[in-house]
Amino acid sequence: MADSLLDYPDMRITGDRINLLIKRKISNQFKAVILFAAVITGLVLIYTFNPVTATSIPDCPFHYFTGLFCPGCGTLRALHNILHGNFSSGFDFNPLLVILLPYITYGIISKFVNYLTGKHMFNYEISSKGSYALLIAICVYMIARNISVYPFTYLAP
Repeated sequence: MADSLLDYPDMRITGDRINLLIKRKISNQFKAVILFAAVITGLVLIYTFNPVTATSIPDCPFHYFTGLFCPGCGTLRALHNILHGNFSSGFDFNPLLVILLPYITYGIISKFVNYLTGKHMFNYEISSKGSYALLIAICVYMIARNISVYPFTYLAP
């Protein structure tokens, strides 16, 4: 996908072609602004409201119906503590999130930069083998955090 008229030196410059390129550039920049605003809004809300004491945040439906911990249980509490600088407390609530946080952050930042520039400067996608490995790791983590025998009890939120 070309993003510049210079990518088509042999094509005639027409009004339709210029409008298409301007529309594509605005569209990508709009996506970048929306992504940035959504991430900042979410982080401000998580920083402001303590999930332990806030009554407006619902309980995990999976835990409510099954009594088991899902891989995401404790994520809001972990993010709240991490945003306040308590990494060890965040790790206690959801170790997998703390381990994957650099990769998640890289994915969000690379998506933002790619939308902003309109080019794929950073690769934020993982291969199919990587996807399967991540899925297996999440499933093993879910099973391990529901085993109520030491040392697996450390994985429960």
